[in-house]
Amino acid sequence: MNISSNSIDNTKSIPNNTLFVLYIYNILTINIISTISYTALFKYCILYLFLMLYLFIYYLYRYHLLLFFYTLLRLHAFPFFFLLFYTFSLLIYGFTILLFFCYPSCL
Repeated sequence: MNISSNSIDNTKSIPNNTLFVLYIYNILTINIISTISYTALFKYCILYLFLMLYLFIYYLYRYHLLLFFYTLLRLHAFPFFFLLFYTFSLLIYGFTILLFFCYPSCL
């Protein structure tokens, strides 16, 4: 019995090509994670932390981020800024992971 024409049909199954892509993605991520040695991963995390610290100090000095934080707190926009900063840091994190897998000799 359909109450409205706009109701969501939850009985549809996931298409086979989507399941195949997810299956291949899981295999690739498991293989990539299993090939990383812990020492290289530790060195990579240390480099990433130093990069984040350098960027924070640079932007703090260059763009007066403390004043920017204070303005955002006054405007009650801090959650939006947190999401923006989190997205930006994830982009940097993804780029450095890509760099790490393309040029592992730099570590």
